[in-house]
Amino acid sequence: MKSILLFAISLFLFSPFCFTQTVWPGDVNNNGIVNEVDLLYLGFAFNATGSSRINATSEWAGQEITTVWEGAFPNDLNFAFADCNGDGKVDIADAQVIEANLNLTHDDVPFIKDEILDASPEVDPEFYFSEDEITGIPGEQAEILISLGDNDKILEDILGVSFTIKLDTTYFEKNSSQFELDDVTWITPFSDKATDLILENPEQGIIKVAITKTDQKPVSGAGFIGTVSFVLIEDIIDLLAPTDTVTLQIDSVTVVKGDLTKVPVAGSSIIVDIEGRSTSTYNPILDKIKFYPNPNNGWVLLQTNEVPIEKVELVNTLGQTIYQKPLSKNNFHSLDLNHIPEGSYWLRMITEYGVKSTPIQKYN
Repeated sequence: MKSILLFAISLFLFSPFCFTQTVWPGDVNNNGIVNEVDLLYLGFAFNATGSSRINATSEWAGQEITTVWEGAFPNDLNFAFADCNGDGKVDIADAQVIEANLNLTHDDVPFIKDEILDASPEVDPEFYFSEDEITGIPGEQAEILISLGDNDKILEDILGVSFTIKLDTTYFEKNSSQFELDDVTWITPFSDKATDLILENPEQGIIKVAITKTDQKPVSGAGFIGTVSFVLIEDIIDLLAPTDTVTLQIDSVTVVKGDLTKVPVAGSSIIVDIEGRSTSTYNPILDKIKFYPNPNNGWVLLQTNEVPIEKVELVNTLGQTIYQKPLSKNNFHSLDLNHIPEGSYWLRMITEYGVKSTPIQKYN
């Protein structure tokens, strides 16, 4: 009789009809935080259906799941955790909940940081920029293409990818950086279904990108996926020390196969050259050169302080030299810029010790 009673209690406790767990809307993989990786799990469970949650909401609050769904992730986590809005179906509306609750955390489960696999560019697929180097003009938008994998390193049976693009807001305009996914890529061809999540945090200079197939049909390939654009701040040269570099970086890469196993993929970075900044080794003696006033109304005075200037150039924001003048070895020089249109320019002072470049403003 005692054995029968214990069996009945066990049957009751583990029955699907009395299953009770807590879902936090957006934390699809139930690791304590909502982030871009949750979209990859969402793709695995896309179109799954089950019982809706009682008094369901997308607001950040723990909500009970009282009935198990039929499907589960490879780690046995029930598909009900992918139903972010609680309506009984996993679809694009749940991706919007992930975006709304991004970076929110809870302590119902021990926090488990998403594993980022170590990857070697020598042997593993990697991200690529379309150019080895890029030149940015302060105050103007620049863009560069991003590819994932190449002909020598094809990615196979891929369900989704997530990564982070980082730009230092000390040097980049906070509201300028963005990533645009191309309409048709090897991950998202015309005939296939996919969804993407592009989460921009302009205050921190971070763009989080996630792309996942929503038809449970993994793809293989490599190549162009999208474009990142940015604007350098106008006074960037004044902020840069001689040894400072400006970089654009891709890291925190997670790439999953159709069974959610991870593939090592290397990130990447690129140095952004600054138009108007000297590429030669900086010599502190150039700091002795003074000029004024700035802004100016057509006349600029140079005081060389025994640092002979061989020539001065005025460069516009397109990188075009619109004025140049050879100088003698005097300590004082005057530049007549009255014929120059009003606007922002770079004044380049060329000496035997190197080149000093500085922004100037001309007004009428």
